[in-house]
Formats: sequence, C-alpha cells, structure tokens
Amino acid sequence: EGLSGSFNLFVRLKIGRSKEHTRVVINETLPVWNETFVFESVSASAELLVQCLDRHIGSHCLGQVVIPMFALQDGRARNQLYELKTKRGHEKAGKIQLRLHFGGTGMEPPIPDSPLAREEEEELEEENAMNDDNSVAASS
Repeated sequence: EGLSGSFNLFVRLKIGRSKEHTRVVINETLPVWNETFVFESVSASAELLVQCLDRHIGSHCLGQVVIPMFALQDGRARNQLYELKTKRGHEKAGKIQLRLHFGGTGMEPPIPDSPLAREEEEELEEENAMNDDNSVAASS
C-alpha cells in the first residue's frame, strides 16, 4: 500500500541465521524491488521473516510478516499479497507482494506463464519428494 511522506525503503528477509535484503528504493511510496533471493538448507519447520524498513530513519521497521515454510511444502511457487503488521503485531502496516517457492536444493522457481511451467512444476514436485535438503526462493 502507498505511504505518505519521504521514505527510503528496503526489505529484509530472514530464515534462521540467514539474512538477505533488497536494494534501497529512494523517495518512493509504492516501491517495486523485483529481486530474487535463495536460502539454502531450509527446514519445513522454519519461518521466513519479511520486514519492510525505512533507511531514512535508522532502518526503522515499518511492518513485517512471518511466513511458515510448512505452508509452502507442496513445492508450488506462490505469488501472494501479504499483510504487514507492526512489530508488536497489533496494527496493519501495509501490504507486500511476494513470490515464494519452497523446493529442493538449488532449484529455481518455475517461470510464471511459461508453456513449460506446468511440466517444470511436476518435475519439481517429483524431485522435492526425493530431496530432504530444501531451499527457499523469495522475490519481492
């Protein structure tokens, strides 16, 4: 959702001890990052913490969402809008659209709307069934 004022926004993604972050988008109230991150060796019991932060005011957390990996176990890529809440979790703080995929090690998410996407998705599901070591790909 749009913000009012001047913001220098970025997103931090964290699973366990692994952290990644997007580039900072300066003075934009509806930022688009379109960046991809891969987290290796992720357990289905792990949680992905996604935080929207403002570099302008000391990396202040404007909102966050926690996404359980077990909800993504079917191996399908998800393009979904997530509600951000304040750190205390009481107030709505906007929304963020993420494309998430939870699959076997080194696997890339299937390309959306590709003629081969369905075939790739079926192959990923078969490989996921044989793989104990998992990874998460996240695009914001």
